[in-house]
Amino acid sequence: MSHYLKLVLDAVFGRQAFRNEIVWSYQRWTGATKYFQRMHDNILFFAKSQDNRFNILREPHSPKGQKRHKGLNRSTTVLSDGSLSQAYVDDSGTKAMRDVWEISYLNANAAERLGYPTQKPLALLERIIVASSNEGDTVLDPFCGCATTCVAADALERHWVGIDISPKAAQLVRQRIDDLTRTIIQRTDIPLRTDLGKLPPPRTHAKALYGEQGGYCAGCRDHFEARHLEVDHIVARKNGGQDTLDNLQLLCGNCNRIKGDRGMEYLQTKLQL
Repeated sequence: MSHYLKLVLDAVFGRQAFRNEIVWSYQRWTGATKYFQRMHDNILFFAKSQDNRFNILREPHSPKGQKRHKGLNRSTTVLSDGSLSQAYVDDSGTKAMRDVWEISYLNANAAERLGYPTQKPLALLERIIVASSNEGDTVLDPFCGCATTCVAADALERHWVGIDISPKAAQLVRQRIDDLTRTIIQRTDIPLRTDLGKLPPPRTHAKALYGEQGGYCAGCRDHFEARHLEVDHIVARKNGGQDTLDNLQLLCGNCNRIKGDRGMEYLQTKLQL
């Protein structure tokens, strides 16, 4: 989907903010297919302005390149106050890092693995954070999932903020940061949007939601007539959810009673019991 996302990000941030398409390459077990094995993810690197902070990372030369490249070279480092420090260093065995990164995929037996479906390796996030920030800077991950970004930022002496809509994600953040014996402050006073004006009552979206869901309950996935489905807030109002269409869904009466004001993870767990 990266080619579609690139167009969206160009529209949001502007084409001039684009810096790199980084290819994260890895190896894993595969099955027989009628196409080349899909063994990479794409990372789109955008920057807010032309003077964005960027620390040059280095990687080893190829054996042939190591024979040709010897001696001192000028290296530039961005300091915490934004100034530049230049020095001559012996980097004869390295070169500026390419936009193709070979970092191991987290297999099912990896020590880092927490069971979170979209978990990324710490090494990947550490590389991104080191390149884009200095010690003492603040790293924001607005979709922090199982907190890999937060853990990597903490280990690299950065301040960090992690946000996620899932209660399970918040639990994993606390668990992983507790393992590092760090103090974590969890905010639950979710700010409400102020740019929406007066919203129509949730029930007015029932017809649109019925069409989007094809008449199926968002919980048990059984098909119902429209009159048997109820409008539900995915994130309850008391937890900061609002009457916007993207925070509404249709549930059958049974699923709606089970879920109450809890998250969808709770409903899915109860339905599997």
